Amino acid sequence: MERYPWLLEPGIKVAEERIEKLRADHLSVDSTVAVDVVVREGNVLGELLQVLLDADADLVVCGRDGEDNYLSEKLARKAPCSLLTVPANVSTEFKRVLAALDYSSYSHEALDVARAFAESGKARLTIFHAFAVHWGQSRSTIPREEFVKDLKLFHEERLRTLAASLDLHGMEPEIHLRESALPPAAIARAVNQENHDLVTIGCRGHDAIYATLLGSTAEAILRTCPVPVVAVKKKASTKSFLASLRDH
Repeated sequence: MERYPWLLEPGIKVAEERIEKLRADHLSVDSTVAVDVVVREGNVLGELLQVLLDADADLVVCGRDGEDNYLSEKLARKAPCSLLTVPANVSTEFKRVLAALDYSSYSHEALDVARAFAESGKARLTIFHAFAVHWGQSRSTIPREEFVKDLKLFHEERLRTLAASLDLHGMEPEIHLRESALPPAAIARAVNQENHDLVTIGCRGHDAIYATLLGSTAEAILRTCPVPVVAVKKKASTKSFLASLRDH
């Protein structure tokens, strides 16, 4: 009682006080934005998922620790909405937004959300794809440099076609291609070398059945990317989120 008096205080009360202090010190929002404080006792992931369902949330934001990414990875798999993970000590003024695409159906959502972030923050938009040279190339008579050049032209055309299939509101995205068998490492290099400060990726996980299908590339990006990452869920889960971005 003398050395640890705070242990005698109700846990929820202490948590509410700490949240209020965090709000006062770090949260700056327009007066028209309503802020609700919810404190729950129990398993962190389970309670948070229930709150997201009850609130019909469009986006969940959580911090990302370089060593312990348990919560962000579980949320990326199981949350009913898109997820924005933010590493410590990074800027949240997004001036260059990178959409990492792989041509899957999830790429459309990732590009649409990237466009919305770029538009709302008057930022530049980059479309990024990492491709690998097939192992069989070494057995062909085509020089490797020529083969890589043709691959770049092929992927650039596919990315332009994908971008043209969406309404980018007149935005002209930059197209960046990198030869790499490790897309997460290629994305990290692009972020560091070209000063991107937000990455969007398509994310397959959306319920318990598909919880193990997040995708190895998405998982690695969530663990290693040095800037905030938006793991974008299917369109139905991001519609209101996109609408709110367009309004600001």
